[in-house]
Amino acid sequence: MEDPRFETVSLYGSRSKKRCMEYALVLLAVGIRCEVLPRDGKFALMVHARDAGGALEQLRLYLHEHRAWPPRFDPRFGVHDGLVCACLYGVTILLFDILQRNQAFSLDWWGAGMSHAGLIREGEWWRAVTALALHADAVHLAGNLVFGLVFGFFAGDLLGWGLAWSGMLLAGALGNVLNAFAQAPGHTSIGASTAVFATVGI
Repeated sequence: MEDPRFETVSLYGSRSKKRCMEYALVLLAVGIRCEVLPRDGKFALMVHARDAGGALEQLRLYLHEHRAWPPRFDPRFGVHDGLVCACLYGVTILLFDILQRNQAFSLDWWGAGMSHAGLIREGEWWRAVTALALHADAVHLAGNLVFGLVFGFFAGDLLGWGLAWSGMLLAGALGNVLNAFAQAPGHTSIGASTAVFATVGI
């Protein structure tokens, strides 16, 4: 009489051969002999009867460890971040334009904030930042506003609004600093175009 311990039993059945082969690899990896055979229009994972208990436990552990696999696609950043970045850019540019044109706080906004190569070299580094928010006229403002909104949206969508907004500001300011050292001391400039081009690079 054949020893029942050496009989083979069907541990798992499925129409998916791939799934059966996956489970077979799990068992083979821990030293449990098995094979996948076609049976009644399906595929069956066969093991020796004596190994059935251990095989079931190994599959249970495998399924428990991989219950959350594959992970769901959950993008860290999305359209929301792009909109936030674009809105921050637009609001900042428009706010400074309103303050500048109305000479808010009785300040000479151009004189105090334009990028002046000589003064930046002498230590007035803030001009590299403030110059980004100043514009000569409506056409100048509109051009930088439109392109800045578009590229700011895509940068925020890709990097997240915090990193994108910081990158736009820092890269734009750095561009003004480099320009100050490349130009004659009397060179002046205003506008967010430096930040816009920097965003394209980002």
